[in-house]
Amino acid sequence: MQFLKDEVAEAEKTKDYLVLLIHDVNGHFAPWETDDQVERYHYFSEVVAGSRTIAVFSGHFHPIGGQRIGTWAHLRDSRKQEDLVNAFGETIPSLRSYAPDYSAFLVTQWNVARCFWRFGSVQVPTKDQPRGDPSWKDPEDDNQQNTFSIPDCTIDDEYMPPQRDASLMVSGCSQSPLVLLPLLVLASLLRGASANF
Repeated sequence: MQFLKDEVAEAEKTKDYLVLLIHDVNGHFAPWETDDQVERYHYFSEVVAGSRTIAVFSGHFHPIGGQRIGTWAHLRDSRKQEDLVNAFGETIPSLRSYAPDYSAFLVTQWNVARCFWRFGSVQVPTKDQPRGDPSWKDPEDDNQQNTFSIPDCTIDDEYMPPQRDASLMVSGCSQSPLVLLPLLVLASLLRGASANF
């Protein structure tokens, strides 16, 4: 996991924010002493604790999605068995992405100019249901939709949002354009690829 240590160091140097995408947290890669990969998780905890990480997205558990607070599925510091805390003194939010076989997924929006990011869980009709538009999953539940302030951030009063592109909108939704989680993965890969050229 040297790459992660390098990214944490680079973010500290540049004062960038980190968002981690991990397939499995608390399944086969778990913070408990009984887990066979607990030593690797200790290293993960050591590297991420106190870093500029503002969110961790994971999957693995197909029916589980949204924010995981106060449950076995949230992010832990395996060395202390406490919440994993970032450089800003905040518990790092842990979000799960569901899986396509459950007809649910997460969408995120990042607005560094306005110093916030947010996510929402979206439900789509299953193959056995009539066609229909996607809908917010439990919109009143903070574990399914939530907004976070970006710490150590200054609002850009000059910022003018770009014109909306209807192709990026969730059907029937009046929210601002939402970026799908796979685009975050692609952007991360492209950033890594461009650094190697």
